[in-house]
Amino acid sequence: MAQEYRGARITPPVAENLKRKQSLLTAVVDQYTPAVASGLSPIATQASFGIGNAYEEFGTALEEAPRPPGLSAEERAEYDRLLQDKVRPFLKKAVDAYRVTVRAAREKSLDDEWVTRCRTRLAAVAPRAFARMPRAGYQRLSPTAEPPPEVLSTFAGGPASADYGPGFFGSLVAGEKDARLRAFAKGLADSNASSPDWSDAYAHFSAAAKDGPPEAGYNAAVAAMRQSNLSQATIAIEDVMRRHTDFPPAVALAARLYDQTGKRDAAASAYRRAVESPKATSAERIAWARFLERQKQTSEALGLYQAVLGSEPANGEAALGVARLVPSAGGEELGKLIGPLGRSPHLLVELGVLAAEREAHRVAREAFAAARAGVPRSDLPALAIVLTDEAQAAIAAGEPDRAASLIASAVQADGANPAVANASGMLLMRRGDFQGAEAEFRKAVKVAPTYGAAWANLGILNELYFGSPEQAIQCYNQYLATHPADEPLVTGWIREIREEAHAPNKSI
Repeated sequence: MAQEYRGARITPPVAENLKRKQSLLTAVVDQYTPAVASGLSPIATQASFGIGNAYEEFGTALEEAPRPPGLSAEERAEYDRLLQDKVRPFLKKAVDAYRVTVRAAREKSLDDEWVTRCRTRLAAVAPRAFARMPRAGYQRLSPTAEPPPEVLSTFAGGPASADYGPGFFGSLVAGEKDARLRAFAKGLADSNASSPDWSDAYAHFSAAAKDGPPEAGYNAAVAAMRQSNLSQATIAIEDVMRRHTDFPPAVALAARLYDQTGKRDAAASAYRRAVESPKATSAERIAWARFLERQKQTSEALGLYQAVLGSEPANGEAALGVARLVPSAGGEELGKLIGPLGRSPHLLVELGVLAAEREAHRVAREAFAAARAGVPRSDLPALAIVLTDEAQAAIAAGEPDRAASLIASAVQADGANPAVANASGMLLMRRGDFQGAEAEFRKAVKVAPTYGAAWANLGILNELYFGSPEQAIQCYNQYLATHPADEPLVTGWIREIREEAHAPNKSI
């Protein structure tokens, strides 16, 4: 009967042959169903595969059926879209059938030829039947384009150095001013040493800053920042800004400090003031654009990136910002950025992720390779991030063997990184090893309970492959607790699961 069913084609007259094939489908499923209910392996597992294969084949037959003649290109596209809406219910029934065997194999440790075939087909069909793409969980390298702030070597607008001593300015500097200069010079000596003493530098610059020039207070803030004392740095820079309202370096540093300490409104105000200065640099404009981009003010950010490119066409970071905010930027445009970004691993990783997400697979491969070459071999955590991102991009590109090799290298570099286990789980899930994938995703969330991608993938695994809707909802809720960008989409998945649970005639 299955052979007769497979031989039936939906050819003209379409309506008549469609009705005949659907009748044969019902007959095949009715014949196989008692065998599935028997629970006897391999009879039940073969019958489960037969039902799934029948539904899957019907979906294929619908896709291959002749289209109505005379359709325009737009009408053909709309027809194909509507056709997929008709195909998807049959693919979902195929998923249900394959999942019966996969779930039984998991619960009862069954393993035979049909279990393997059901796993293989389930891995292929489920992504088509449901809009549930695994979450790659790409990671970024710490920015290196924005180096630690440097101290200024001017004092009240004039040159200064660690060698300056009492009376250097002669009659222009006397008494307290002379003492401030000496303190400033000592601060320079501390900060410019082969092993800088930022604590002593802060003390000397702070002494020089009392009723002193803005450079001294600025340098005190830098010294505090170099010690990761952002609170102390903020106090120092705000004192400078109160007394010297138009000192551009202080405004730029204040914006950076406010940004790092989560003072969004203050950061916005300072960034704006910094870029409005006639002496504003491209780096300050890009920093402001990055801030706006994080605040979802994309049109303003895009304008700033474009303004930088107008004056510096070779500025790779600005070009990457434009590409990021212009969805139409494809592989050709992205590929041109590899050269300008060639010395910045963290920007190359950003480019690789962007290219992977836009299916520009060749560009992603080249960007990640360039990033790997730029990461010091001694920096194993950074190397693991690049290797894992590259592996996830290889999975998306349909290159499982290359992905497996990259994951193995990432494990050697930093196996504790949860993204490594997540990438391994994604690869195993694609290969039909759902229990192995589950173990990897569990490993990721055990190491990092707030690593959202692995929670999302556990949800997909339970919903699509294990048929465990309640567990899927729990995992999706854990994912939503990380406040992902696709929160509305995943909330919709949960709603679909609950609606399906209350729908009549759930069984195949």
